[in-house]
Amino acid sequence: MGARVILALLACAAPAQSASPAFWAHWGDGNAEVSSYDLVQPRYGELRQGTAVLIFVTEDFSWSERVKADPGAHPDADLRKVIKLNQNRDFQTGIYPYHTMTSSFLRVDGGDRMDPFDPIKVTFSAQEWCGMVYDELVMGPTSVHVTAHTYFDSDTTAPATHKVPADLVYEDSVPVLVRGLDTPWLAPGATRTVPWWPAQMAQRFAHEPAAIGEATVTRAAASAPKTVPAGTFTVDEFTVAVAGGPTTSWFVESAAPHRIVAWSSTAGERAELRGSDRLPYWQLNKPGDETYRARVGL
Repeated sequence: MGARVILALLACAAPAQSASPAFWAHWGDGNAEVSSYDLVQPRYGELRQGTAVLIFVTEDFSWSERVKADPGAHPDADLRKVIKLNQNRDFQTGIYPYHTMTSSFLRVDGGDRMDPFDPIKVTFSAQEWCGMVYDELVMGPTSVHVTAHTYFDSDTTAPATHKVPADLVYEDSVPVLVRGLDTPWLAPGATRTVPWWPAQMAQRFAHEPAAIGEATVTRAAASAPKTVPAGTFTVDEFTVAVAGGPTTSWFVESAAPHRIVAWSSTAGERAELRGSDRLPYWQLNKPGDETYRARVGL
């Protein structure tokens, strides 16, 4: 029996907790939030200059197929509202470029024995002149099914299902969680230690299989100003200290909609906001629509 079928059999028909009207007043307007960043990306022992783009948007998702649901193609009982985060990174390594994308799909409502803003799917891909890789994680309430495709002989692994603790935090979900899109992830000054699944890009770049670790998450007690290319913002700082690994600071706009203003890591990675706008970007594909890039700092 396939992993998706197993997870589908675990599902409940209706969500247990629903997002607030305030959430949908902003995120239900049919637009995506598109933000660009000046990026410094460590790779091959050097710090590389590049660009990152974060895209946040809500959509209907099929629980059984774990794909974006076409209108009318699935029964209502199979649909889950998700917020999708596409993280795009472009940077140069010597003669050849890297293009990476991580897509994280977090359920908006609780249900299926899962909490609001639990991830239900994460995918990662990287393309560079040597070749490409692709990973897919499909999450259930107590397990994650991992499928990996690679051109590296030493990275080849068979698909596997891993048991995971219910309070596991996936690093690729953190840019959504720190925003507290419906309720705060942490109160000001609070700290908690959580089981931790590292980002798919970090695993790929390290050529290491997934292993559950531990991280301590802290929110600063007070807001503070932060200046980036897009301007000066009042931000709340969240730090994620991974046991035996790097510490990453996330600087989140204090005012709604709590955009990601910057992030930085003790490993050398950092990013600063250049521009941001809400757009139906998938419709802006005609000649001349390139002018919209300036609205998001590109």
